[in-house]
Amino acid sequence: MRIDNLFSKALLWKEWINYRGPLGVFLAALLGFYPGSIALALAQSADTASFYTRMQTLLIRIYGGGGAPLFFVTIGLVLGLISLTKERKENTFSLLLSMPFSRTQIFVNKFVFNSLAIVGVFLVNLLIMLAMWTASVQLQSVIEPGALLRMFGLQTMIAVGTYSFTVFFATISGSLFAASAFTLIFGIFPTGFASLILGNLWAISHPGLIANLNRLMAWSLLITPATYLGPDTALTYWYIIIGGSIVLFLLSLWLFKRNKLENNGELLVFPKMYPFLKVGVAVCFGLLAGGIASSLLLTYPIVYAIILIAGTALGWLLCRLLIKVTQTAV
Repeated sequence: MRIDNLFSKALLWKEWINYRGPLGVFLAALLGFYPGSIALALAQSADTASFYTRMQTLLIRIYGGGGAPLFFVTIGLVLGLISLTKERKENTFSLLLSMPFSRTQIFVNKFVFNSLAIVGVFLVNLLIMLAMWTASVQLQSVIEPGALLRMFGLQTMIAVGTYSFTVFFATISGSLFAASAFTLIFGIFPTGFASLILGNLWAISHPGLIANLNRLMAWSLLITPATYLGPDTALTYWYIIIGGSIVLFLLSLWLFKRNKLENNGELLVFPKMYPFLKVGVAVCFGLLAGGIASSLLLTYPIVYAIILIAGTALGWLLCRLLIKVTQTAV
């Protein structure tokens, strides 16, 4: 398919109608948080010194610290979740496919629109802040224009990267609950999984084992998606985020073209993935139970083994029950 045939005004307009509400909320929150806070500080400050004092917390956030990336992650996460799960819940995919639109067109228009919308929201915020910077001598004395550009790069990098990551799991999930759970779990994987293993082995004080476990944690952090959402790592490793977003887009498109729409509402739209889900949940529940037992010093081999097995069995049964409930509800 030619590139100029991928995009449809009708599909792009549909995306605008569907998501202008959330985008408006994000923009209002962003403008209230950044330009709004600056305007308030300017109005309440008699001189540059008092303005600088009032701006301390906001300056930390502008320069990328103070938990600011969490807000950018939220924008990408929410848009990534609702962009597919909303369509699944309302069964609009079937309606769209009955029209002269291919699955490729539907997905590409959705992904491109939301990615550009995220960039647009942060661009409006940047332009307003640059206008305020140009008009205020006090603001020029405490903020460098390079910091504002860096903030814009940080915002878009984290939000679009999070959106791509979330959409990937939304293409294999049949419901909002499942897409949210998979995104959050794999966002901290494999560090989270390595932590569960460490929780079971922390009571063993063998120096060689401890050294190997520490190396395991260090390596797991390098391949954990959440590691690259920090204020420093996002801009330092921008090529990883951009490259990863492109790869996730292509994988998500490949998966979406093979989605079984009759499984909308279930945990997974690919039934063959259920055995992996059951095993994963069972193992994690077992390790969690074993870690709790280890922290309570219940490290006697027989007691520990019983708790570990019981946790694994509980995880398996709960997963099976959840699958059955979602399949029955569809």
